[in-house]
Amino acid sequence: MTETDGLSMPFSSTKVCQYLFLFLLVMITYSVGSGQAIDSTLANYVRENQQEIRLVDGQLLGSGADWLRQEANKAQFFFVGEEHDMRAVPNLLSALWPDLLRVGYKHVALEAGQWLGNRLDTYARFRDLNALSQFQQAALPRRPNISIPPSSDEDIRFYNVLAKHRPAGQKSAFIWGLDYEFKTTPLLQRLAALTPSQPKLHRQVNQVLNQVSTAEEAHQYSVQPFRNDILTILRSLDPRPGTEIQFIKDALLKRVGESTPAPDRSVIMKQLFLRAYRSAQRLGEPKPKVLLRFGSYHAKRGLMSDYGTSTLANFLGELAVSERTALLTLKIICCSPDERNSPGAPRPCTPSERVWLKPMQAGASNPWTLVNLLPLRESVKQGKLQLGPELFEVITGYDAVLLVKPYEPSTFSTGSIVR
Repeated sequence: MTETDGLSMPFSSTKVCQYLFLFLLVMITYSVGSGQAIDSTLANYVRENQQEIRLVDGQLLGSGADWLRQEANKAQFFFVGEEHDMRAVPNLLSALWPDLLRVGYKHVALEAGQWLGNRLDTYARFRDLNALSQFQQAALPRRPNISIPPSSDEDIRFYNVLAKHRPAGQKSAFIWGLDYEFKTTPLLQRLAALTPSQPKLHRQVNQVLNQVSTAEEAHQYSVQPFRNDILTILRSLDPRPGTEIQFIKDALLKRVGESTPAPDRSVIMKQLFLRAYRSAQRLGEPKPKVLLRFGSYHAKRGLMSDYGTSTLANFLGELAVSERTALLTLKIICCSPDERNSPGAPRPCTPSERVWLKPMQAGASNPWTLVNLLPLRESVKQGKLQLGPELFEVITGYDAVLLVKPYEPSTFSTGSIVR
């Protein structure tokens, strides 16, 4: 085909490729330049607006601590999204809880199974050391690659603070466990201990317990092979509401699945929250104020990337709208840019965290730096700040970020109860 043919192209294929390459190069250059400008803007914002938090002799000091107290006072739900097994998290909450109690907070919700939560509630409300011991024995050792429930020495000291500073005249549960249990053996062990007066049931429980414990010792945690046997046991239980056996029964039902397929964790968390919330309302609290402590993934407004359902924080944000109150969300983080971090070092940052943490850390100058994200969110709403997806998700998902350095891992003693 010649250039004079009627069907000839105005450019040769080589020229088309050259123009396409130039176009892509311009776009990449623009994108990089735009990203650098956003990073600079964010670093300057953090540098000019950072608020320090200091922990001195068990007291929280600094403008960041004042901001947390003020904003938590305005909110009905204060959601702390943590990086697991950081010593800073329970230490901060231990210092902050007495202040929250003074402004009306009466409940603490944890990323723990409902029976484990009940053990902590029993300890905190009635100083039942046996219940605390049962919690520790069941929680530790944790399942491989599972960093919950919060059960380090610092966490136990946090529970001691809750026991010391608990709401007066509390009728409803104080501490709520809003997750399913990750291990079945402790549940069956406790059920066996509570049913010696029912020989047939006691024998059935022990038979299943032997099978389940053997499987879990081999790191086989699926309960589906024992589902029918466990359901047979549960059908014979008719516990009174609020008793420990009821918590065990409900927890076992969550483990084996009341239906097929079983609901995912995010749904279970919402169901358990609403159950505890409505119970507190029935017992005289019109709008119960709750401190929540979960992994930061659950504390972000929006959708869960792996489930497709909304997060627990998103659910609470909508509940707060219906109650004409507010939700406050705080993300606490200290991850490492090094993917080859050693044991005891901060976990590696995710690819998304590497993007948005870099400019924030560049502007932060304190060991504990609080960054209020609300003004940035308003700038995004008004179209004054154009963000990439990583920063957009953080700024719209959380109200504030607490940047922690240096990293101090939680400690786990091999002894008895840490007092």
